[in-house]
Amino acid sequence: MRSTIVRVGAVLYVLLWALAAGAQPRPIGFVEALSLPSIQDPQLSPDGTQVLFVMDGADWKANRRIGHIYRIKGDGSDQVQLTFGERGEGSPRWSPDGSQVAFVARRDGDDESQIYLLHAGGGEARRLTSQGGAVSSVKWSRDGARIYFLAPDAKTGDEKEKARLRPAPTQSSQRAWPIQPDS
Repeated sequence: MRSTIVRVGAVLYVLLWALAAGAQPRPIGFVEALSLPSIQDPQLSPDGTQVLFVMDGADWKANRRIGHIYRIKGDGSDQVQLTFGERGEGSPRWSPDGSQVAFVARRDGDDESQIYLLHAGGGEARRLTSQGGAVSSVKWSRDGARIYFLAPDAKTGDEKEKARLRPAPTQSSQRAWPIQPDS
């Protein structure tokens, strides 16, 4: 009886050793590396208890990386995805009182990226801007009454036609624009 237990134990030991030997770590592949999510643009809440960040991952069907905005408590608990747009979102910015989040996205009907506003607890975002060019560098005023951003002037019909016929990289000047989030 004892010899049977020893034999079964030995067989189990050999099987477990063989399985462990087969599970040797291997270098990560190129596709696997591209599939790993990345975290960008962390923003600490005004009271210091939460963090907004963008986590992006590979969308193989769209052939690009798509990022969404998440909120997490400072202790690392209660991670919540706040945005779910098809094209992704970025540049989250807390309002000075921490009740709202402004972010940049290109959603249905948008030719260029625009600013959207979302309640910090979640819900549906509303578009704040309708610029002719993509917005960037979003910044709240200290009192929360305005949001400032950079955007190029809208192109005229002739400029759009020239760009369509000759899509060469051009440098366009940007200027600062203010917007009132409650308007």
